[in-house]
This record gives sequence, structure tokens and C-alpha cells, in this order.
Amino acid sequence: MRAFVAGVAVGLVLAGATVGGALSVLVKRGIQLPVATDRLAAQVRVEVAAAARRELPGAIATVRRDLPRRAADEAARRLRETRLEVAGLQVPVPEAVTRQVSARMAEAVRLGIDLAIRDADLDAFAGRIGQRAYVLVDGRMRSSLAGQQFVVKPWPWLSIPVTLVPTE
Repeated sequence: MRAFVAGVAVGLVLAGATVGGALSVLVKRGIQLPVATDRLAAQVRVEVAAAARRELPGAIATVRRDLPRRAADEAARRLRETRLEVAGLQVPVPEAVTRQVSARMAEAVRLGIDLAIRDADLDAFAGRIGQRAYVLVDGRMRSSLAGQQFVVKPWPWLSIPVTLVPTE
């Protein structure tokens, strides 16, 4: 019986020493917590590309509606400020000419927009926007999370440092 008690005591001491050693190593080295930044960045890529696909048609419609008018207004403003010299006299550009040039400017801008949109692959453009978001988010997260450290206290007497490590 004495040998049994001695064996249990030695076993408990060894178990306590092993647990104590493991806790000591854990407290000194801490835990390296891998963070998959590429997964989050991939999700951002998908979401941004989807948002771009949804929003691009409305943005293009706004440009198609507003830009020709703005170009025509600017052309008209500049023509109203312009003076022509005829036989040594300074005369303003006639209002009829200003209106015609302004209307032609609006039509030319509208046609240019239509041609550009017709040839544009909006789905591919949205994909490129998503890919740029992926690169930005992944790089930013890698640089900001690398080596970030915090302490976890499972019990008041035990502090375990946790270090974030971005993974591929």
C-alpha cells in the first residue's frame, strides 16, 4: 500500500511539474494566432465587385444625363465671353450661334459617352474594382495585424500573450 501511495504522490508531482512547465512556457512564449487575411480580403473583393455591378449603371446614367448639359453650359458661357473682331469692331458672338454650338456640344458629348459605354465591359470593370479592393484590404490587414499582441486572462493569476500572425 505504501508503494501505491508513493507512486500516486510521484505521479501527482510529475503531473504538477509538467502542467507548471507547460504554463510557464505558455506565459513566456504565448500563443501565435494565425489570421487568414486573404479570406477576408476575398470576401471584400466579392462584395465590392457586386456593389460596383449594382451601382455602375446608375452612375453612368447620371453622367450621361448631367455631363452633356454641363459641357454645353460651359461652351455657352465661354462663347458669351468671346468677342469677334469684324472690320475693326469688337462684336459679341450672336446668341443664335451660342445656342447652336451649345446644342452641338451637348450632342457630341452624349454621343462620346454612348460610344464609350457601348464598348465598355462593365462586368470586367467591376471585377477590376473588386480586385483592387482585395489587394488593398489584404495588404492593409497584413501590415496592421502582423505582430499585433494582446493578453488573454483565463484566470486572474494567469496572463497569456496572444500574437496575431497573418497567413498566406
